[in-house]
Amino acid sequence: MDFGTITVGFTKIMQATIYNRSNCNIYIELKMAPKSIGGKSKYTPKELQNLSKVLTENFQFDMPRGIINAKSKKTVSITFKPQLRFDFDINMVCIARERMDKDVQQSIAQTNTRYIETMSEKSYITV
Repeated sequence: MDFGTITVGFTKIMQATIYNRSNCNIYIELKMAPKSIGGKSKYTPKELQNLSKVLTENFQFDMPRGIINAKSKKTVSITFKPQLRFDFDINMVCIARERMDKDVQQSIAQTNTRYIETMSEKSYITV
């Protein structure tokens, strides 16, 4: 996904489709993260902390976390509104689990309880 060159303060929205080809519902969490080379970051821990803040401020997902049902897909909109001049060389990361964290379980349980009963921790996938 390439947002191209966007002027500071302007907005561009693009979409990505997340597929769940498994036989179980999965909980996903989406975020932007710096690219790594051979699993190693070229940034120091302090730089990573600052970059994480910058990414959070400049990229917004319409669904940063949620559930994708078995054998289905979900289209997610990503809004990029740069607040500063920067060369964003990053990846979109999708963390998928069969079970969600307790705080997220509680917030989703308020809207739909049937998903909570079908979750179990068997996999953890980062794409």
